[in-house]
Amino acid sequence: MSVILLRSLNKWCGYFWDIGTKFNVICGVPMVGILVGVGVGVWLLRWE
Repeated sequence: MSVILLRSLNKWCGYFWDIGTKFNVICGVPMVGILVGVGVGVWLLRWE
């Protein structure tokens, strides 16, 4: 599932990159933060 998610994110970030570099930064940085946050959240919930 995460591979599919990463591929779709790459597609979206590539699309924004075609529009402009700013959009790629706006797309990429928050998405990385969200993915890390979700990953840590899921990992913590798994151990409870």
